[in-house]
Amino acid sequence: MKNYENVRQRYLEKIGDKKTAMIVRSNFQAKPIFEDKYYDYIKKEPFLFSIYEKWILSQSPFPFPNEDELYKLREIILQPLMTGKSDISNVHKKINLPALYLLLDILDGYFFKIFVCATEYYGIESFSDDQIELIATRALSICDEASNKKEGYPYFLNAFVDKTKCMLFCILNIGYKKFPEDTDDFINQIKNEWKELYPYSDSFQGFEVVPLIDPDDLIRFLKLPFENRQYQQLTKNKHYQQIMNYIVAISTFKPVPVEDIKYGYREKLIDLFVPLAETMFKKVKAKKSFSSEVISDGDLKKIITEAIQNCVLEFRYFYKTVEEGKKSSFKGTNFFAPIGFRKSLATIGNITDDNQFPFTSYIETKLTQKINDYFEDDKASSYQSLDQEFEDYEGSSSRMMDRISNDYTMSGDDIPDFDFIDENGQRVGWLIDTFANIVSKSVDTLRRWDREGLLKAQRGGFYKKYKATKTQYRYYIEKDRQEVPKIAELKLKNKRHQN
Repeated sequence: MKNYENVRQRYLEKIGDKKTAMIVRSNFQAKPIFEDKYYDYIKKEPFLFSIYEKWILSQSPFPFPNEDELYKLREIILQPLMTGKSDISNVHKKINLPALYLLLDILDGYFFKIFVCATEYYGIESFSDDQIELIATRALSICDEASNKKEGYPYFLNAFVDKTKCMLFCILNIGYKKFPEDTDDFINQIKNEWKELYPYSDSFQGFEVVPLIDPDDLIRFLKLPFENRQYQQLTKNKHYQQIMNYIVAISTFKPVPVEDIKYGYREKLIDLFVPLAETMFKKVKAKKSFSSEVISDGDLKKIITEAIQNCVLEFRYFYKTVEEGKKSSFKGTNFFAPIGFRKSLATIGNITDDNQFPFTSYIETKLTQKINDYFEDDKASSYQSLDQEFEDYEGSSSRMMDRISNDYTMSGDDIPDFDFIDENGQRVGWLIDTFANIVSKSVDTLRRWDREGLLKAQRGGFYKKYKATKTQYRYYIEKDRQEVPKIAELKLKNKRHQN
């Protein structure tokens, strides 16, 4: 009799009623595979054995330890690495291997699915124990609780499986496919390669494997309709729409193993729509009869980039109709449900489905609104609150209050702390949304004052972990706050003089 069978037998013997015992026996869920690699060790370790015993005796279809236990198990696995220097190339031999195999046994159906998919998609014949141990160790090393929460993963399981997928791709040096320079050949090969990914959909607008298509090639594909009229019909192609959905998902709601991946995709998405936005902006400017001196090309690019970024951050992914972005009826769905329990997700999360989320239509509509607002005349005494909640560039939840009024200004303890961070990690000013709220002016008014030279904003990259974002941000200092009432009074005098 195997060890886990002995544990179950002892448990069943404590149940007085034989019929009840038979029912309980038939509902055990766990199926140990690697027990020989860890049982003799964990039976001497109370914490590890308690996890094992709960797992073996579980009646749940998802017999996992709770989150605290999983993170503690991770610490036990990696603990030997914390006590001395290890050769990086042999790091997986320095960890607590019995504890690792206990974890892999518990997560078997989820962890090893990644390797099955990789075998099929990448054409790898098999994986050695050495490779599996190394990939799992590297994935665990970047799977601490703080990082997982910061990156948007709700559960340890989601994070570990996703990071395993990426570590497999990196450690085995799989690399991306090369695509032809000829545009027509490039389009056909991208479509064909994208179809190869269909069987590996993760039911969450992504895949169980790292695609063999370089992100730069995906962006090149998406840019074609923007750069050449010959390819405008491409936007109606389902592969084009699916790739757009994929990029938007990673740029917005989908957790990723490393934060820089999300920021990188988001920058590429913003860059994609800059030419379209510039054209729209210039058309509106022409209709408004503004002279060319009002705004330089450099300032125009900054304004456009910021507007697109806000559109991206305000986008709510799970809309499925083009008509004004009406919400779909996806009520009560757990988008982070374990992999084996996602039937309800299949109709909205599979990369192969027909539900297309209208990002291009959305961003065109939003940009038109923002551009028109940008050129709108200032409102001197009315109060208007857009009260729009959005996610800012660093992922923290903010509330934008676009107040156009002189009736209220913050003072004293009401004024929030600086939220723009420079290259030294110092908070040196207020971002434009925060400053607009403080001085009770709309963001559009502040931008217009900036263009007119009345209140020039500082500009710089927002620093995170001492690394600047590519996007330049406006920010304001205390001196600017003191200037706002003077500018408002001057504007009001000029208006009275004109009347």
